Amino acid sequence: MLLLVTMVTAGSSWGQTGVVASMDGELTTAEISEMDLVAEGDTYRLYAASDQEYLRIGIESDSLYVASLCLQTGADHVSILHASAALGSLGFAENGDSYLKEGEFNWAMRETSMDPEAIKAREKYLADFAWVANTMEMGPAGQTEFLISRKMVEGDKVFLAVGLMTTADPSVILALPAEANGCATHSLVSGSPEDSYSFRPEQWMRIRLSSGE
Repeated sequence: MLLLVTMVTAGSSWGQTGVVASMDGELTTAEISEMDLVAEGDTYRLYAASDQEYLRIGIESDSLYVASLCLQTGADHVSILHASAALGSLGFAENGDSYLKEGEFNWAMRETSMDPEAIKAREKYLADFAWVANTMEMGPAGQTEFLISRKMVEGDKVFLAVGLMTTADPSVILALPAEANGCATHSLVSGSPEDSYSFRPEQWMRIRLSSGE
């Protein structure tokens, strides 16, 4: 299913200025009203919106230890965006029937406050890595915000899968969609990845991005 993500207007609470300053780990009613509901189940809702610069992902769920996104960032490349007590990203390159790990997670951004220094640190993280999120200690339990630069993806659509580790049962990973193909493995979501996974981005959620016009 192809999911159309709403174009966010210049008057939105996150679209043009102060975008990182608004990322406090709380999905307000106003923020949710500017996003599309992409997926939902008994214990979660996944929202998305885009403008010409960013893709924003919002997750409402049970209390989490980890929210992990798998994002196709090229025809033969997948990026893992991990938010827990820290942020970290890791790339995988396609090699035959599997994807091979490129390096290790680059753990950083453990700040939890919304003071000016912490906001500046998040802005720098976004500038350095083209994405940022709140850590799990920020905001209400079970609310997670990801902000992803459009520079990370190619074209007008993105293939996305999510793995969630709840505090209620960390041994079980909730997969979005159910056919997450490697993205919801415990090793990857926990931040201790194997050397390779059999990702199948064509079976993930397909989100069409705003043209920005």
